[in-house]
Amino acid sequence: MLKLPEGVRNVPGRTASKSRATGIFDSSKEKVLDDLAVSIREAEGRYHSDNQGAASKDNPVLSARFDEYKHGAYNSMCWKVQITEGKPKVDADGEELLLVNIKCKGARIPGLLQDSEGETKLELTIRGCDLVETLKGYKEALSAMDKDSELGQYWHNFAVNQSFPPKEKNNRSNWAHCLEQDKWVKKGDVKQASPYPKAS
Repeated sequence: MLKLPEGVRNVPGRTASKSRATGIFDSSKEKVLDDLAVSIREAEGRYHSDNQGAASKDNPVLSARFDEYKHGAYNSMCWKVQITEGKPKVDADGEELLLVNIKCKGARIPGLLQDSEGETKLELTIRGCDLVETLKGYKEALSAMDKDSELGQYWHNFAVNQSFPPKEKNNRSNWAHCLEQDKWVKKGDVKQASPYPKAS
């Protein structure tokens, strides 16, 4: 048998059924927190670790997906570098400009992100030097979100709308959201009536 060298520990893989949340609210919250954790790690690599994650002429980044070196900027789960003429767009101070967004069930959420003037946007443009702080703030707020909070109800309604079974789109009148199970079920199988989805 092959053993690991002394002092080396393996990293256990994720088991699919053990820690995964059930229900629309919990699963969508878990997914966005996972996405934010990845985005924070990638942002720290690109902007706070001597630019180790930033691709450049002297520092190409190996793409596992394409098995080749890429010189362009990668998109992360919750942010992407703005590109102009094949190069990252920068402000007057030379800071890269990024688009930040939060997705729930694969779609950006209208009315969720608020800019510095209080306007709600689908995505915000921020500077690279502010990225990690911004993402950590979003992660903290979404971690604290519960179903009864204003944010939680807004999130839950959007998640329920996005989760309708696509195969049943022509039979929507036969389905309803069951609050107890927090999933779409046939109307006759609803155990607890739900206020979702609300009309927008």
